[in-house]
Amino acid sequence: MLRRAFALVAVLAAVAAGCSRHGTGPDEAGGTTSSAAGSGATAPSVPGSPFGPPGDLLRQPDAAGEGTWWRTRTPAYGAPALSEGAVLLNYIEQPGLAGERRVGLAAYDVGDGRMRWHHATDCDLSAADPDGSVSDGASVWMCTPPQDDGPPQDPRIRAYDVDSGRELWRSDLAYEPFTGHVDVEGGRVLIVSVADFELRDAHTGRVIVQGSDADDVDLGSDGLAVARGGGVDLLDLEGKVTRHLDRRCIRVFLAADGAVVGVDGGSVLRWEAGATAPAEIASLDDEEMAVALSADHLVTWVFDGAVRSRDLSRNGEETWRTEQASEAPPLVSGGRAAVDGGSGDHLLRDIATGRTVASTETGSFVVGQPDRAVAMSDVVGVTTFGIIPIDPD
Repeated sequence: MLRRAFALVAVLAAVAAGCSRHGTGPDEAGGTTSSAAGSGATAPSVPGSPFGPPGDLLRQPDAAGEGTWWRTRTPAYGAPALSEGAVLLNYIEQPGLAGERRVGLAAYDVGDGRMRWHHATDCDLSAADPDGSVSDGASVWMCTPPQDDGPPQDPRIRAYDVDSGRELWRSDLAYEPFTGHVDVEGGRVLIVSVADFELRDAHTGRVIVQGSDADDVDLGSDGLAVARGGGVDLLDLEGKVTRHLDRRCIRVFLAADGAVVGVDGGSVLRWEAGATAPAEIASLDDEEMAVALSADHLVTWVFDGAVRSRDLSRNGEETWRTEQASEAPPLVSGGRAAVDGGSGDHLLRDIATGRTVASTETGSFVVGQPDRAVAMSDVVGVTTFGIIPIDPD
């Protein structure tokens, strides 16, 4: 899972959208929804309003005049969500520098750029989990409220129906994106904020388990790992504790093979499936922070320093590191890491080999790779005015 690195980029994008915000408030379902069915049809605008619907995406050639990318008609901030041939994206409209500001969520067909529906919201949205913010028909978003003259409000997590834009549920947990993360997998949503967490049903929003005083929490396909001062508890997807590991860890990861990988200070530990005692498989340097686990590789970052990939099957041997210091932790998804390439761009590197497989345009950022097949490139970048498919080959 990408974890905290993605939340950091998402909140920076929300801040970039502006500080003085005025938008339409939600109705009982959290907003207003309009569909854009048929060939090129768009939903009507509100009578007497300077706003119209976001409109279809515009196909544009890339900088080299080869290929295409999608350009939104209004500024787009925050990470999109991808689902079944559609891209869901936050949109912003503000006529004039001092005009009323309207925000919302829109769904576009990635094959022809047509808008499927749009939904007015009362906050800026950014997809919560780059490994796939869609599960069981729900798309999960970080909602950043307007930052008016009053005290700042913490973001919240909301879920919207992918087919209509209807709000399904919202969490009351104050989400701290700089220290928290959201994982969406297997019909479950894990929300972690500072030391508090809750596990919800993705579609209904039912709270399955909640807790506090956690050092770290991770969601896997079969359950949950909760690291606290007394050790690590392993829970199933209904919140029942199935095993306890008697070792404190400040970071914990659930591996795909059923193993548990934890970081205790500078030591990297591994519990095989069913084991109660760990093996120390690697060590980290001072100030080196574990960011994500990808197969046998642990991706780490030093604040304002290098991004590294360590092969845990070879005693944590360093596979590669970036030559340039990175101002932000890497975005990790689908076996690739998006690292700061300098001058506002990002390099997409293969985690196992370190090979650079793609790069983004200056001023854009990579927002993740979906686990599900969609009819577009499997890595997406976002700039202020566009959605850029990146071909990793």
